[in-house]
Amino acid sequence: MASFRPSLHLLRVKDLERSARFYRGLGFTVRFIDPAAGVAVIDPVDGHPFTLALPGVDATPWLHEVYEELTQGRQLYMGAPGGDLDAFYGRLVEQGLPVPPPEEAPDGSQSLVIQDPDGHLLSFWQGPEWTDGELLEMYTSASQRLAEALAGLCDEELDLARAPGKWTIRQIVHHIADSDASSLVRILMCLAEPGRPYNNNPYDQDVWVERLGHAHRPVEPSLALIAAVRGHVAALVRHRPESLDGAVAPSLGAPMTARELIAMLASHALHHIAQIEETRRVHGRG
Repeated sequence: MASFRPSLHLLRVKDLERSARFYRGLGFTVRFIDPAAGVAVIDPVDGHPFTLALPGVDATPWLHEVYEELTQGRQLYMGAPGGDLDAFYGRLVEQGLPVPPPEEAPDGSQSLVIQDPDGHLLSFWQGPEWTDGELLEMYTSASQRLAEALAGLCDEELDLARAPGKWTIRQIVHHIADSDASSLVRILMCLAEPGRPYNNNPYDQDVWVERLGHAHRPVEPSLALIAAVRGHVAALVRHRPESLDGAVAPSLGAPMTARELIAMLASHALHHIAQIEETRRVHGRG
Protein backbone atom coordinates (compact mmCIF):
# COMPACT_ATOMS: atom_id res chain seq x y z
CA MET A 1 0.00 0.00 0.00
CA ALA A 2 1.31 3.45 -0.91
CA SER A 3 1.93 6.03 1.81
CA PHE A 4 -0.93 8.48 2.38
CA ARG A 5 -1.92 10.97 5.00
CA PRO A 6 -4.40 9.05 7.17
CA SER A 7 -8.03 9.91 6.52
CA LEU A 8 -10.26 11.45 9.16
CA HIS A 9 -13.49 10.26 7.52
CA LEU A 10 -14.75 6.97 6.08
CA LEU A 11 -17.59 6.85 3.57
CA ARG A 12 -19.16 3.49 2.72
CA VAL A 13 -20.07 3.19 -0.97
CA LYS A 14 -21.75 0.55 -3.11
CA ASP A 15 -19.79 1.13 -6.33
CA LEU A 16 -16.19 2.29 -5.97
CA GLU A 17 -15.68 3.26 -9.63
CA ARG A 18 -18.95 5.20 -9.73
CA SER A 19 -18.00 7.13 -6.62
CA ALA A 20 -14.50 7.85 -7.97
CA ARG A 21 -16.04 9.30 -11.15
CA PHE A 22 -18.36 11.48 -9.09
CA TYR A 23 -15.54 12.93 -6.99
CA ARG A 24 -13.36 13.51 -10.04
CA GLY A 25 -16.30 15.49 -11.43
CA LEU A 26 -16.15 17.72 -8.36
CA GLY A 27 -12.51 18.47 -9.17
CA PHE A 28 -11.17 16.18 -6.44
CA THR A 29 -8.16 13.92 -6.96
CA VAL A 30 -8.36 10.15 -6.60
CA ARG A 31 -5.04 9.54 -4.85
CA PHE A 32 -5.47 5.79 -4.65
CA ILE A 33 -7.99 3.23 -5.81
CA ASP A 34 -7.90 -0.56 -5.51
CA PRO A 35 -11.15 -2.15 -6.72
CA ALA A 36 -9.98 -5.57 -5.55
CA ALA A 37 -9.42 -4.27 -2.01
CA GLY A 38 -12.59 -2.17 -2.19
CA VAL A 39 -10.87 1.05 -1.09
CA ALA A 40 -10.15 4.47 -2.59
CA VAL A 41 -8.58 7.61 -1.12
CA ILE A 42 -10.03 10.95 -2.26
CA ASP A 43 -8.19 14.27 -1.93
CA PRO A 44 -10.43 17.36 -2.13
CA VAL A 45 -7.26 19.46 -2.63
CA ASP A 46 -8.56 22.25 -0.37
CA GLY A 47 -9.29 19.90 2.52
CA HIS A 48 -8.14 16.66 4.08
CA PRO A 49 -8.24 13.28 2.25
CA PHE A 50 -11.07 10.90 3.04
CA THR A 51 -11.49 7.20 2.37
CA LEU A 52 -14.17 5.36 0.40
CA ALA A 53 -14.72 1.67 1.12
CA LEU A 54 -17.17 -0.99 0.08
CA PRO A 55 -19.46 -2.44 2.79
CA GLY A 56 -17.65 -4.83 5.11
CA VAL A 57 -14.16 -3.83 3.98
CA ASP A 58 -11.62 -3.16 6.73
CA ALA A 59 -10.34 0.32 5.82
CA THR A 60 -8.39 1.00 9.02
CA PRO A 61 -4.97 0.93 7.27
CA TRP A 62 -6.03 4.12 5.45
CA LEU A 63 -7.60 5.84 8.47
CA HIS A 64 -6.33 7.98 11.33
CA GLU A 65 -6.72 6.41 14.78
CA VAL A 66 -9.43 9.02 15.43
CA TYR A 67 -11.84 8.94 12.50
CA GLU A 68 -15.55 9.22 11.82
CA GLU A 69 -17.56 6.87 9.64
CA LEU A 70 -20.13 9.12 8.03
CA THR A 71 -23.58 7.87 8.95
CA GLN A 72 -26.98 8.97 7.67
CA GLY A 73 -27.70 12.58 8.50
CA ARG A 74 -24.10 13.52 9.29
CA GLN A 75 -22.25 15.87 6.96
CA LEU A 76 -18.66 15.94 5.73
CA TYR A 77 -17.55 19.56 6.11
CA MET A 78 -15.02 21.09 3.72
CA GLY A 79 -13.87 24.52 2.64
CA ALA A 80 -14.98 26.12 -0.59
CA PRO A 81 -12.87 24.68 -3.46
CA GLY A 82 -10.54 27.39 -4.67
CA GLY A 83 -11.93 29.71 -2.00
CA ASP A 84 -14.89 30.66 -4.21
CA LEU A 85 -18.13 28.84 -3.47
CA ASP A 86 -20.13 30.62 -6.17
CA ALA A 87 -17.62 29.63 -8.86
CA PHE A 88 -17.64 26.03 -7.60
CA TYR A 89 -21.44 25.99 -7.77
CA GLY A 90 -21.31 27.35 -11.30
CA ARG A 91 -19.00 24.52 -12.39
CA LEU A 92 -21.34 21.92 -10.92
CA VAL A 93 -24.34 23.42 -12.72
CA GLU A 94 -22.41 23.42 -16.00
CA GLN A 95 -21.84 19.68 -15.52
CA GLY A 96 -25.57 19.17 -15.14
CA LEU A 97 -25.46 18.17 -11.48
CA PRO A 98 -28.77 18.83 -9.69
CA VAL A 99 -27.41 20.96 -6.85
CA PRO A 100 -29.16 23.77 -4.92
CA PRO A 101 -27.55 27.22 -4.85
CA PRO A 102 -25.38 28.18 -1.86
CA GLU A 103 -27.27 29.35 1.21
CA GLU A 104 -26.18 32.42 3.17
CA ALA A 105 -26.31 32.37 6.98
CA PRO A 106 -27.14 35.44 9.09
CA ASP A 107 -23.41 35.92 9.79
CA GLY A 108 -22.65 36.22 6.06
CA SER A 109 -21.07 32.79 5.64
CA GLN A 110 -22.19 30.57 2.77
CA SER A 111 -22.71 26.83 2.57
CA LEU A 112 -23.48 24.44 -0.24
CA VAL A 113 -24.71 20.91 0.57
CA ILE A 114 -24.72 18.21 -2.10
CA GLN A 115 -25.25 14.45 -2.08
CA ASP A 116 -22.85 11.89 -3.48
CA PRO A 117 -24.21 8.76 -5.29
CA ASP A 118 -24.57 6.92 -1.96
CA GLY A 119 -26.48 9.70 -0.21
CA HIS A 120 -23.56 11.09 1.80
CA LEU A 121 -23.95 14.80 2.47
CA LEU A 122 -21.01 17.02 1.53
CA SER A 123 -21.12 20.52 3.03
CA PHE A 124 -18.86 23.17 1.50
CA TRP A 125 -18.36 26.30 3.61
CA GLN A 126 -17.04 29.77 2.86
CA GLY A 127 -16.49 32.27 5.63
CA PRO A 128 -18.10 35.70 5.73
CA GLU A 129 -16.32 38.72 4.25
CA TRP A 130 -15.67 40.55 7.51
CA THR A 131 -13.17 43.32 8.06
CA ASP A 132 -10.66 42.48 10.78
CA GLY A 133 -12.55 44.76 13.14
CA GLU A 134 -15.84 43.01 12.37
CA LEU A 135 -14.14 39.64 12.77
CA LEU A 136 -12.96 40.40 16.29
CA GLU A 137 -16.33 41.86 17.24
CA MET A 138 -18.19 38.76 16.02
CA TYR A 139 -15.64 36.45 17.66
CA THR A 140 -15.58 38.13 21.07
CA SER A 141 -19.33 38.84 21.19
CA ALA A 142 -20.11 35.11 21.22
CA SER A 143 -20.00 34.90 25.00
CA GLN A 144 -22.53 37.74 25.37
CA ARG A 145 -24.73 36.36 22.57
CA LEU A 146 -24.64 32.96 24.25
CA ALA A 147 -25.59 34.44 27.60
CA GLU A 148 -28.52 36.22 25.95
CA ALA A 149 -29.62 32.97 24.28
CA LEU A 150 -29.69 31.28 27.71
CA ALA A 151 -31.37 34.15 29.56
CA GLY A 152 -34.42 33.14 31.57
CA LEU A 153 -33.85 29.40 31.32
CA CYS A 154 -33.83 27.38 34.51
CA ASP A 155 -31.32 24.57 34.97
CA GLU A 156 -33.88 21.93 33.99
CA GLU A 157 -34.61 23.73 30.72
CA LEU A 158 -30.94 23.49 29.71
CA ASP A 159 -31.66 19.80 29.08
CA LEU A 160 -34.12 20.55 26.26
CA ALA A 161 -33.18 19.46 22.73
CA ARG A 162 -34.66 20.74 19.47
CA ALA A 163 -35.37 17.18 18.26
CA PRO A 164 -34.83 13.58 19.41
CA GLY A 165 -31.19 12.58 19.09
CA LYS A 166 -29.93 16.18 18.98
CA TRP A 167 -27.70 17.72 21.62
CA THR A 168 -29.32 19.52 24.51
CA ILE A 169 -28.75 23.22 25.16
CA ARG A 170 -26.37 22.25 27.97
CA GLN A 171 -24.35 19.97 25.68
CA ILE A 172 -24.13 22.66 23.00
CA VAL A 173 -22.64 25.16 25.46
CA HIS A 174 -19.98 22.68 26.57
CA HIS A 175 -19.23 21.78 22.94
CA ILE A 176 -18.53 25.42 22.05
CA ALA A 177 -16.08 25.54 24.96
CA ASP A 178 -14.44 22.33 23.75
CA SER A 179 -13.92 23.80 20.29
CA ASP A 180 -12.49 27.06 21.63
CA ALA A 181 -10.13 25.29 24.02
CA SER A 182 -8.91 22.69 21.54
CA SER A 183 -8.23 25.36 18.89
CA LEU A 184 -6.39 27.79 21.17
CA VAL A 185 -2.88 26.35 20.87
CA ARG A 186 -3.04 26.31 17.06
CA ILE A 187 -4.17 29.94 16.97
CA LEU A 188 -1.35 30.95 19.31
CA MET A 189 1.15 29.08 17.14
CA CYS A 190 -0.15 30.92 14.06
CA LEU A 191 0.22 34.26 15.83
CA ALA A 192 3.63 33.63 17.39
CA GLU A 193 5.42 31.09 15.18
CA PRO A 194 3.97 31.16 11.66
CA GLY A 195 5.41 28.64 9.23
CA ARG A 196 6.37 26.03 11.78
CA PRO A 197 5.16 22.40 11.54
CA TYR A 198 2.20 21.73 13.78
CA ASN A 199 1.22 18.25 14.92
CA ASN A 200 -2.51 18.63 15.42
CA ASN A 201 -4.64 15.84 16.82
CA PRO A 202 -8.36 15.71 15.99
CA TYR A 203 -10.91 15.00 18.68
CA ASP A 204 -14.18 13.12 18.47
CA GLN A 205 -16.82 15.64 19.55
CA ASP A 206 -19.39 12.98 20.41
CA VAL A 207 -16.90 11.10 22.60
CA TRP A 208 -16.06 14.30 24.45
CA VAL A 209 -19.73 15.11 24.96
CA GLU A 210 -20.27 11.66 26.47
CA ARG A 211 -17.10 11.10 28.47
CA LEU A 212 -16.79 14.63 29.85
CA GLY A 213 -20.34 14.46 31.16
CA HIS A 214 -21.66 17.37 29.12
CA ALA A 215 -25.23 16.22 29.71
CA HIS A 216 -25.02 16.82 33.44
CA ARG A 217 -22.45 19.52 34.28
CA PRO A 218 -23.27 23.17 35.04
CA VAL A 219 -22.61 25.52 32.13
CA GLU A 220 -21.08 28.43 34.06
CA PRO A 221 -17.44 27.19 33.85
CA SER A 222 -17.77 26.68 30.09
CA LEU A 223 -19.30 30.13 29.64
CA ALA A 224 -16.37 31.63 31.56
CA LEU A 225 -13.86 29.66 29.48
CA ILE A 226 -15.40 30.84 26.19
CA ALA A 227 -15.24 34.47 27.30
CA ALA A 228 -11.66 34.13 28.60
CA VAL A 229 -10.25 32.36 25.53
CA ARG A 230 -11.85 34.75 23.07
CA GLY A 231 -10.90 37.81 25.08
CA HIS A 232 -7.30 36.62 25.30
CA VAL A 233 -6.99 35.90 21.57
CA ALA A 234 -8.61 39.22 20.63
CA ALA A 235 -6.22 41.14 22.90
CA LEU A 236 -3.22 39.47 21.23
CA VAL A 237 -4.54 40.25 17.75
CA ARG A 238 -5.21 43.88 18.62
CA HIS A 239 -1.64 44.13 19.94
CA ARG A 240 -0.19 42.60 16.74
CA PRO A 241 -2.84 42.81 13.98
CA GLU A 242 -0.34 41.78 11.28
CA SER A 243 -0.10 38.34 12.93
CA LEU A 244 -3.57 37.43 11.62
CA ASP A 245 -1.91 36.36 8.38
CA GLY A 246 0.24 33.77 10.18
CA ALA A 247 -0.35 30.07 9.54
CA VAL A 248 1.30 26.82 10.63
CA ALA A 249 1.83 23.65 8.59
CA PRO A 250 -0.58 21.14 10.19
CA SER A 251 0.01 17.41 10.12
CA LEU A 252 -3.72 16.91 9.43
CA GLY A 253 -6.03 19.07 7.39
CA ALA A 254 -5.38 22.11 5.23
CA PRO A 255 -3.30 25.12 6.40
CA MET A 256 -5.39 27.97 7.77
CA THR A 257 -4.33 31.44 8.83
CA ALA A 258 -5.13 32.77 12.28
CA ARG A 259 -7.75 34.96 10.60
CA GLU A 260 -9.42 31.94 9.00
CA LEU A 261 -9.37 29.94 12.24
CA ILE A 262 -10.88 32.80 14.23
CA ALA A 263 -13.56 33.35 11.55
CA MET A 264 -14.42 29.66 11.62
CA LEU A 265 -14.79 29.71 15.41
CA ALA A 266 -16.88 32.89 15.27
CA SER A 267 -19.27 31.28 12.77
CA HIS A 268 -19.23 28.01 14.71
CA ALA A 269 -20.49 29.70 17.87
CA LEU A 270 -23.14 31.68 15.98
CA HIS A 271 -24.36 28.46 14.34
CA HIS A 272 -24.81 26.74 17.70
CA ILE A 273 -26.37 29.81 19.30
CA ALA A 274 -28.98 29.68 16.50
CA GLN A 275 -29.61 26.04 17.44
CA ILE A 276 -30.21 27.07 21.06
CA GLU A 277 -32.67 29.74 19.92
CA GLU A 278 -34.42 27.17 17.73
CA THR A 279 -34.66 24.79 20.70
CA ARG A 280 -36.31 27.54 22.76
CA ARG A 281 -38.86 28.16 19.99
CA VAL A 282 -39.64 24.46 19.61
CA HIS A 283 -40.41 24.22 23.32
CA GLY A 284 -42.19 27.56 23.61
CA ARG A 285 -39.39 29.18 25.62
CA GLY A 286 -38.61 31.82 23.00
